[in-house]
Parts: sequence; C-alpha cells; structure tokens
Amino acid sequence: MSIKRTIYAKCRMLLALTLIVMTLFAISSCEKEKEVVSKTSIDVYIIAGQSNAVGHTKISDRKALLKDMPQLEDGYKNVLYTSHSRMQNQPELEHRFVPWQGVTLDLGRKEGFMGPEVGMAKVLSKFYEKTDSDVGFIKCGHGGTSLLNHKTGIHANGNWVSPSYAEYLKVSYKEEDITGKLYRDLITSVYTSISELKDLGYTQINIKGLYWMQGETDLPKEVEYEIAFKFFAQDIRRDLSAKMKEFTNSDDDLGASNLPILIGAVSSGFNLIDENREEVTNKPFIDMQKKLPSLIDNCYLVDNSTYMITDYIDGKLVVYGSDKMHWNQDQMLSIGEDIGNIIIEHCY
Repeated sequence: MSIKRTIYAKCRMLLALTLIVMTLFAISSCEKEKEVVSKTSIDVYIIAGQSNAVGHTKISDRKALLKDMPQLEDGYKNVLYTSHSRMQNQPELEHRFVPWQGVTLDLGRKEGFMGPEVGMAKVLSKFYEKTDSDVGFIKCGHGGTSLLNHKTGIHANGNWVSPSYAEYLKVSYKEEDITGKLYRDLITSVYTSISELKDLGYTQINIKGLYWMQGETDLPKEVEYEIAFKFFAQDIRRDLSAKMKEFTNSDDDLGASNLPILIGAVSSGFNLIDENREEVTNKPFIDMQKKLPSLIDNCYLVDNSTYMITDYIDGKLVVYGSDKMHWNQDQMLSIGEDIGNIIIEHCY
C-alpha cells in the first residue's frame, strides 16, 4: 500500500471515530438536558363558565400576539391545555374537544378566536420556569349558560346548578335530568383530564385553582345568584375532592377540598342595549360578585368589570369588544394576565 493511501485510510478512520464520539456526546447531552427540563409535577387550573370562558374573543392582530409571545406558534412547553367546551346555543356548533397540548392561539370557540388561556400562559409560563412544576389548564366552558335553574346551553346540556342548590330549590337532580348537567359534566371532565395527565407521565398532580367566568346569562338576578354561587363553591370542592380520592385510591384529593376559587366579574359595559342598563342591571350584579370573596373562604375576585365591552358616549353606543357581549383581543389578553397574577399571589 502506498504512503498516500495509508495516510488517506488513517484520516478516514480518524474522521469516523471523531463522528462517533461527537454523536455519543450529543446523545449524552440531550439525555442530560431531558433530565433537567422534564418535570413530573404539574399544577392544574380549571377554567369554567360561559362564552367568554370558551373564548369568543376574535383574534384581530395575530402578528402582535406572536411577536410578544412567540411560544404561541408551536405551543408553550411548560403550559398545557385541554378543553371540553361547547361554543354557544346552536346545535350545529357541537362539542369542541382539544386533547392535552401546549397553549397556542385559536383555542377559543373556533380557529381565529381566543380565551383567557393566552394571557394566563404568558404570566404563568415565566413564573413556573423557576419551579419544579409544569402548568395545566382544563377548560369546561359552555356558551350562554346559567348558574341558576334555567334550561340553557346547546340543546340538552342544561345548567351549572350544583347538588346542594338543587336540594335548596327542591328540584329533581338525577343523572338524566337537565338540571345540573353542566355541573356534573365539569366534575367528569376534570377527572378524565387528570387521569390523562397521569398517562402522560406526571406523578405529582395538584389542583391549584378554579377560574369561574360566568354571570351574563343570569343578569340581573344578583340576589338569587349569590345564594346559588355559595352552594356551587361548597359543592365543587366537596365533589372534586371525592373524585380525586377515587383517582388516587387514597385520602389524597390533590388539594381539591380547599380549592381556591377566582371569580371573574362581568363587564360593566356588557351588552348596553340602552343608557340605563349599566347602572340598573350590570353594576348591581358586579357589586354582588365583589362581595362573594368576603362570604366564601379562599375566594378571590378578578375585576374584569372595568374592561368595557360597550359604552354610551354622548348618547351614542360605542362597541369596543369583538361584539356587544365579548371582550376584544387586548382586553382578553389583559384579563388573562390579571388571572395569572392573582394565581401567583393567592394560589401558588
């Protein structure tokens, strides 16, 4: 063999060995990185309510959102989301199920719409980077629905009446009844979603809060709503606790029995059909919502009331929202950020 061929062969062998070493080093580095970033603990926050919770906010400036939050493009890595929602009171807009994924845009009523999850992800992703846990949002929203005993929602999906409130009303509360169907679906959806997190590899799951974004359908019945909501808060903690003990097969209820509840106030400018509605209908209801944290333990207000959806200026109706009943993009983003900050302050 010539000297040139010998040198060439040795160079090829050296190059091959170098590539093998580099590959092994890269694999080792990836495995180490995976060990560092992979978390087995997750803090879960439930989003429930009617259409603003579902996400009827139209995305008006997608580029601005993606510039501010580029993680929305492919999905936040440490903030997961699943949804068991219905969009509004129309049979053709059927159940929208979103399996667990990172928070992105377009998780509202359909593509091109968003809910509070965007602003929540922005705040909580940054905060949770410094912790040993990921974040999970479970959304159970149903458009146009009531906490009171009204048969609202998509065809036979009922209302959010809880068991104790039904007993107080002396109405039937069987599994096949429309009364309380959304409440029962909420409990089932949370149980199912928590079970799926276990299948994804999370070994420590904590239910850290419920954000309740509902009330517009029940205007102006603030006196009855206060009664209903106190029953709802009591029952949701009790029933979720029982379900989570069933899930863990132990006395561990994942924190459900002392679940922090965040109440999202309705907009003072919700659907101002005349100049008197804000003072006569909306504000008394908001005053009742603001009082609830003083009546219910571990309960907090997210004051969305100042984000005006509509307003009367010089006798003329001005619409700021996506429509007369739903907040616009900037408002919903700010609301989500407000929720995230209150979670950090009171729930974490």
